[in-house]
Amino acid sequence: METKSNSVVVRPAPGFVHVYHYDTQSPEAPTFVETHSSNLDVVRAAYQEWTSFVRKVAVVESYPGIVADIPRLDDAWERTNSIDAHWSENNAVQAVNGLHRSSMVGDVMVLDDGRVFSVCGVGFAEIDRLPEDAPVEGWEE
Repeated sequence: METKSNSVVVRPAPGFVHVYHYDTQSPEAPTFVETHSSNLDVVRAAYQEWTSFVRKVAVVESYPGIVADIPRLDDAWERTNSIDAHWSENNAVQAVNGLHRSSMVGDVMVLDDGRVFSVCGVGFAEIDRLPEDAPVEGWEE
């Protein structure tokens, strides 16, 4: 599958979570229903078919001591949502490719072990796993 610039899903360096949003400006991108379905088979299929339409928007460094998966995802979720100010101003967050909306249901988060999660209405669901030889990235230079 041909991917657009900055849309390749990569494995985060240890201690990081990558946050991706779908590029909804393209008419070929998945629909809201496909990325926000409560049916995980639909969400997995949408991710597999439209990986070229996800764009990395943030690199989040996990706070020391947070090692369990769900708290790390919760932490990345919280820090990529605007509450008192735009989320790009939060500690240990690096916005990538400009400013973006807050994270929402249907967005994609990748842990440093290569597991790919979709943000659900409540919690997260594992939808994919990156290959062992996937590129690894931390902070953008």
